[in-house]
Amino acid sequence: MDGVDKMVLEANSPDFEDLKHKESRAEFFRGFEEMMKMDIPKEDLVHFFPALTGKENLARFLALYELYKKAMGVLGHVAEIGIWRGASFLYLAKLVQLFEPHSLTQVHGFDWFKGMRMSSEHDDNRYEEEYRGDFEQLKCLIELQKLDTIAFIRNMDVTI
Repeated sequence: MDGVDKMVLEANSPDFEDLKHKESRAEFFRGFEEMMKMDIPKEDLVHFFPALTGKENLARFLALYELYKKAMGVLGHVAEIGIWRGASFLYLAKLVQLFEPHSLTQVHGFDWFKGMRMSSEHDDNRYEEEYRGDFEQLKCLIELQKLDTIAFIRNMDVTI
């Protein structure tokens, strides 16, 4: 069986993503490790982040921006379920702040801040408790950035 057949057969396996992106992921982490060895000031991580982040991360935020633009002006609020450390959640709140400063649009984030919970025998147990967020830290980021009239986090288990 050649590599393509193996990929097709394993497309539904938990390791498919790892298999599919093995080469680009390895390249990304090599570059990341080299950047971490550089003497980059912490403030540069904020002010010059496009120079330091990977293209996949930039693509994610551009995709969120495009989705936000399509929904902009529609009455209602934005909800994100599973906000982990709040990157997408706070990004969406900032888009509301930038593009709809006088609207009543709010961004609601729902998470239980305990990480992933495997609930069936089909789940990949290697991710148990991964993506554990920090509720207090996220609350602090909201307050520091004066997003407390736009961004609201709900510490709850939405699966029940």
